[in-house]
Amino acid sequence: MAIENIVEVILWTASAQVLSDLAARHFVFSQESYLRSVANFERAKARRDKLASSMPKTQVDIPAPTSAPAPTGKKGKKGTGGPSSDQRRLAKAEEELAQQSTEVAARHSVPGMLSSVLFLIIFRVLGAKHGGKVVAILPFEPFQIVRRLTARGLPAGSPAAACSILVIYMLVTQTVRVLVKQFFSVQPPAGAGATSFLDTSKAQKLMKSFGVEEDLKEARKMFS
Repeated sequence: MAIENIVEVILWTASAQVLSDLAARHFVFSQESYLRSVANFERAKARRDKLASSMPKTQVDIPAPTSAPAPTGKKGKKGTGGPSSDQRRLAKAEEELAQQSTEVAARHSVPGMLSSVLFLIIFRVLGAKHGGKVVAILPFEPFQIVRRLTARGLPAGSPAAACSILVIYMLVTQTVRVLVKQFFSVQPPAGAGATSFLDTSKAQKLMKSFGVEEDLKEARKMFS
């Protein structure tokens, strides 16, 4: 196994990950807009948790409908089958929390996308440099279906246990990137799940102005 090839991939991967994390920290995560989004998310989460803790668990578990009006009795008063005022406030707090969570997570998606593009460029550079070369030899002969991956880019007649740069790159990126992220990457606050730019409030308003909001919802239902 060519140790220098593995060291080269490790250095490229670690340097690229550190560079992308530091750039994201400076240009995105230290900006006032991101800090404001995190603060709004934390306030919305605290408000939701406060409402949920003040309600009985049986009421918290019951979803509060937002569109259908509560039934009325003979005297015109609201019946008891509809959601209570506490449930409506909790539903509104949940909606606000989801929106703020989307805003925070969307700001993390842009650096992640740019980082993926950077690593794709690095792979193309390493592939052009080591294309057609055996960079490692496995201690066993892989199955034929696995060999299609390990021997990708190698010339015909290469040993069955030979590996191309693709395998080394995949193994290194899955380990080195995780380790580097532990020290340099900025993680979203707990509860802010991953999402896309299309889920942000700005994107929703833009799609609504173009009249494609409902079409996008239908398309997502088809592929979800």
